[in-house]
Amino acid sequence: MSDFVRIFREIDVDEMEKADENLSREGISMTDALNRFFRIINEYGYFPHYDEDKEFNAETLEAFREADDIMSGRVSARVYDTVDEAFADALKETEDA
Repeated sequence: MSDFVRIFREIDVDEMEKADENLSREGISMTDALNRFFRIINEYGYFPHYDEDKEFNAETLEAFREADDIMSGRVSARVYDTVDEAFADALKETEDA
């Protein structure tokens, strides 16, 4: 039996289908989500997880959504050449507000 078949037999199909529906609403395929998941594990060297009892405020949740939109390419973001340039832009936005 191939590794894929063994893995697939152990996946909770109901959870996978719910996840696929949620990802689809965000315009993300299951394949893209899994590839991102693997990249995160490889980048950080551990299984990414969160404390399910932790509640994030609305501003933090919006920042998570914005970051995901930028990473997925749905929203473009300014790229800075230096940290000083990024700080100057952030300070300018604060002054303009």
